[in-house]
Amino acid sequence: MEIDRCYAKIHLNYILQNYQLVKSLSKAKDVLAVVKADAYGHGAVAVATMLESHGCRYFAVADIEEAVELRLGGIKGEILIFGRTTSLNFHFLKQYNLIQTVHSLSYAEQLDEQNADIRIHLNIDTGMSRIGFYMHDIKDIDGVAWDIETIAALKHLKLEGIYTHFADAENSKTEFCERQFNLFEMLLDQLADLDIKKLIRHASNSAAAIKHLDKHLDMVRLGIAMYGYPPVPTNLNFRPAMEVFARVNSIHYLNKDDSVSYGRTYKVEKEEKTATISIGYADGYPRNLSNQDFFFFKEHQLPVVGKVCMDLTMIKLDDVDLHDGDFIEVFGLRKDLRTMCKTLNTIPYELLCGISKRVKRIYQN
Repeated sequence: MEIDRCYAKIHLNYILQNYQLVKSLSKAKDVLAVVKADAYGHGAVAVATMLESHGCRYFAVADIEEAVELRLGGIKGEILIFGRTTSLNFHFLKQYNLIQTVHSLSYAEQLDEQNADIRIHLNIDTGMSRIGFYMHDIKDIDGVAWDIETIAALKHLKLEGIYTHFADAENSKTEFCERQFNLFEMLLDQLADLDIKKLIRHASNSAAAIKHLDKHLDMVRLGIAMYGYPPVPTNLNFRPAMEVFARVNSIHYLNKDDSVSYGRTYKVEKEEKTATISIGYADGYPRNLSNQDFFFFKEHQLPVVGKVCMDLTMIKLDDVDLHDGDFIEVFGLRKDLRTMCKTLNTIPYELLCGISKRVKRIYQN
């Protein structure tokens, strides 16, 4: 079907290049590709399929639905679920050969009661204060180690890995990151003394994978950097993989004192030419960019005027030769997404994940 409104061009080759950049600098055996939230808006099945064809063995998702989507999409590799799977869905873990994150002893015991062999990784909270076995201080280590020893003895659980998550790896000051990692290593040493060994150990997210090479352990988890947005300064050539384009709906000639869109927040001071573009906040183009952003056409920056609507956004043209049906760049290779992030005081994660399903993805290898 012809694209009437807007589309996202996904450069799979850029995602692969970004993945290989980290893989080449890491001493870890594996790079786990984080493809939760539909691969940060890039399309989980398409991204995972491409990466698997180039040797990626591990993928991570947020929940059971995302995991099953990958399996039904043909992904054969290991799939780790970060979030909690409810008891009514436990049987899918075995059915689709998935790896479940365990955040507590009580949850492990619930899984074990299913009388089905279930593969697990343990999440250790060393300072993120989100989910995981609470271990913010040295005095917490003995209790966590005891819980893990109990879990390792459960009949139906196969303990394969253990991980923590850095809360502040992007910070130029590294004290808290070092504290988290040291606590995690102390726990690993204690587990080794308990003969709990051969676990896949991982701690590094995108920031730590780039900045803290000494913390890679057995596997690094690559998320936002894989899509082209390293969260720390680096000389590595990461390339943003998504471009978004929208079609010109119509051209308008406005007179002095006309206003544009809801709330009449933009007033015309002299005769102007504007265009209505087929993208809005229902597509993931934020309403808070009203009167503050621009689109790109050829070499021209075309300012957004008036309030962004659900399906449409207006721009000022001046004398730019733009016509009904043309496509213009919302963000991409010429307009960095981070310019929008700066205006909105947000991060690339939020905007990428916000590009809605109705924006058709077109894949380019």
